[in-house]
Amino acid sequence: MENIEARVKERVKRVRIQNAVLLSVYGMGVLAVTLTAPNAARILKYADPYLKKKTNPSGRLYQATSRLVARGLLKWQVKGGKRSLQLTEKGKVYAERLVLENGLQKKKKQKWDKRWRLVSFDIWERHRSKRDRLRRLLHRVGFQKVHASLWVYPYDCEELIAYMRTDLHIGRGVLYFVADAIEGDERLRKHFKLRPN
Repeated sequence: MENIEARVKERVKRVRIQNAVLLSVYGMGVLAVTLTAPNAARILKYADPYLKKKTNPSGRLYQATSRLVARGLLKWQVKGGKRSLQLTEKGKVYAERLVLENGLQKKKKQKWDKRWRLVSFDIWERHRSKRDRLRRLLHRVGFQKVHASLWVYPYDCEELIAYMRTDLHIGRGVLYFVADAIEGDERLRKHFKLRPN
């Protein structure tokens, strides 16, 4: 029988490496193809700090790059006889979302300001795919569902909500609130591991 856990861990590792490559290109504008072992290892350490030393970092990086090109997130560019990688429009959008989500994860480590961020949406049935995608994004980031179309989060996430509105083309279909209190928020405090007042 196949080891499902090992397969899932390997897939997660691949995604982390791809995201590290994508964010490197996003941060630098372009990424030179001369990915020597030390440079490749430097990029990969952010994706997987436990990467075994015996692993070929350049090989892992080229593999990740090939997958990103196949997904349409990166493209090859030749300038002055040198090849480099560049973000596509689709890759730029994806990288911006990663940057916002990573920023949100860092905010979790900050002290809570005792305010709740609420996201409410009213998206028509004919745009069901957008509504479902919004729910998936909110869940992935860490929001807690309070009612069918009302989600809550304890940290500032206005930039991410603005990005989601733009990315999904839903504009006023999504409302963002900041509240000082929510009735019966003990369950939410426990879920987000927040200290009581």
